[in-house]
Amino acid sequence: MRLVLNEQEIVDGICVYISNEEEIYPEDVEVKELSYNKRTGFFAEAKYGLHHKQLESDDISEGIIQFLEEYHNFNPDVTVVELQFDKKKGFSALVFVNEGEA
Repeated sequence: MRLVLNEQEIVDGICVYISNEEEIYPEDVEVKELSYNKRTGFFAEAKYGLHHKQLESDDISEGIIQFLEEYHNFNPDVTVVELQFDKKKGFSALVFVNEGEA
């Protein structure tokens, strides 16, 4: 199965990732920046309380997997995320799920 997630769902994944790491609620996390650079890849900056956290591509992808596992019961062992950026369409994530290989 293949899914395409929009920018808000990527942001939700970032919030879930940080909430799991910091033992806070996802609602307490605010994503301040989501960006892409051809040389360095994807980058996000988030704020929770007085703290700031920076995430790179791998952390963002892991956050999306955690989000899909916790909120939609996806199996993380067979879920692969590919982050994408298009100047006209913005941010998206391709999610590949292959339940046959679990």
